[in-house]
Amino acid sequence: MIALLSLAFAHGVGVDQVVLQARGDTLLVVATPRTSFFGFADDDGDGLLTADEVRRHKQALNDAFDRDFVLETGQQGTPYLSDIIVPDAHSGHGDAAEHVRFLRRIRYPNTVRGLSLVDRLVAPEAHAIRVSTDLQGERDDRVVHGADELRIELGELYRTEPSPLRAGWG
Repeated sequence: MIALLSLAFAHGVGVDQVVLQARGDTLLVVATPRTSFFGFADDDGDGLLTADEVRRHKQALNDAFDRDFVLETGQQGTPYLSDIIVPDAHSGHGDAAEHVRFLRRIRYPNTVRGLSLVDRLVAPEAHAIRVSTDLQGERDDRVVHGADELRIELGELYRTEPSPLRAGWG
């Protein structure tokens, strides 16, 4: 079931794309960096990743993604779906691909009204990164050219008001 959900949510998101969709208190994240960022997982050294290589290195891949794809909403979220997908290779590479899809679904305690993203998984060979966002129905599609990293800020990050009992007490 989770695999089917993952495929459904990530379908159609190609290489060098980021999709961020906030609906109520949930956030969908789909990012498709090139496999060149994950050479440690390329066991056969062909420059591609297979589903088996992803399975063997899943934790290290997730750690690398979380380190270099930094998303902030101002709230502590709880991931309830996380997956890495090797898209169907249509370029004659069999079960291997030149990019992978990272999928996250995160639930927050409050409505997601803003987000900040720093994405360092922008490959030098990527001429452009396509970013599609949907923040509570406010949609935006943009193409970013020639960046070493991607930075996006949308809406207003969630801020808690300081408690009068704690204000000034460090």
